Amino acid sequence: MLRSVRSRMRAPAPMDKYVLKLIAFCQIVGAIVGGVYVYESVRFAEVEPGGELFFLALVSVLGVATLLALVAGVLLWADTTAGTKLSLVVQALQLPLITSSAFKYKLMFGLGVWICFEGGEDFTIRVQINIGASEAIAVNPDQPLLIGVNVVALFFFGVLLRTWLRERHGRAAPSAPAH
Repeated sequence: MLRSVRSRMRAPAPMDKYVLKLIAFCQIVGAIVGGVYVYESVRFAEVEPGGELFFLALVSVLGVATLLALVAGVLLWADTTAGTKLSLVVQALQLPLITSSAFKYKLMFGLGVWICFEGGEDFTIRVQINIGASEAIAVNPDQPLLIGVNVVALFFFGVLLRTWLRERHGRAAPSAPAH
């Protein structure tokens, strides 16, 4: 009965199974640390009068993303197809880093390495590395333009996508080339 409710993944490529466990671990640990950040944001925030509802909406978005990362990590650890699909969403949410005078967006659960391009008088390329969790969604943060891509999330997304496609097509290994 339980098997009919929970679909199991086909056997991934030998190295992928270890990477999938690493992804699950990062999502679980990152979500726990991120949950603490969300709690502290609510508990210690100094919100301007009239901005309470907007603040609550932003913190709710972070809370939902954190909960999604936790559920995806647990389901991925259990080798479920749902875990793979949800983890694809979690990794996609972690890909961009954007800051500007109008908007800031950064999510990371577990491990993040961003290659960033910063505008201004001098165009700069830099690398940001984070471990644990990093969650930021803000409007009007008055920061310089910075656009980045989380290369760890991009790699994890690729492994998850390959795993999901193999599951979807019912293959445990890539097909042989056509003659």
